[in-house]
Amino acid sequence: MCKSLYLFVEGTSDKRLIEHVLKYLQQRASLHYNFFYTIEYAQKQDKFTYLQNFIRSLNSMSHDYLLFTDLNSAPCVTHVKQLLTNKIPNLSPSNIIVVKREIESWYVAGIDDNLAKKLKITKPLPQNTETFSKEDLMHLKPPSFQFLSEFMLSILEDFSVETATKKNASFAYFISRLSS
Repeated sequence: MCKSLYLFVEGTSDKRLIEHVLKYLQQRASLHYNFFYTIEYAQKQDKFTYLQNFIRSLNSMSHDYLLFTDLNSAPCVTHVKQLLTNKIPNLSPSNIIVVKREIESWYVAGIDDNLAKKLKITKPLPQNTETFSKEDLMHLKPPSFQFLSEFMLSILEDFSVETATKKNASFAYFISRLSS
């Protein structure tokens, strides 16, 4: 039986990382889905109505889905999930993946020592990236990269899922959700 997974992500950076990780897991036969679809939602007009309708459809067809959102400055994961389920009543809290703190923290989590050398990162890398922000990533970016997006794409070329699961608990939770 073919199983599909729908992944609602905030934006392009999220989509690139999630799709990269899913392809990695598919290659290792660690993913229990035949197809996956990533949908960017943050820029949608009336995004909560859009999500409500899409999720209602998925629920009626018994399709699996995950919705990704950043923790940002919220006090805790439970608070973020409560806010979202208040705005999208048919969204199950168990289908929400809260990225601590922002998606950029997951990018940095996947940089191992070899990749740091390859990218010529001279600043020390954090052992725990859960408080890492986009601004922190901009400070980490070597001068050889003109744009942050260029740096992020280079990280994905040799992104280490194993390292990322050790450095970011929210990333590890995402991986465990896909492997279960």
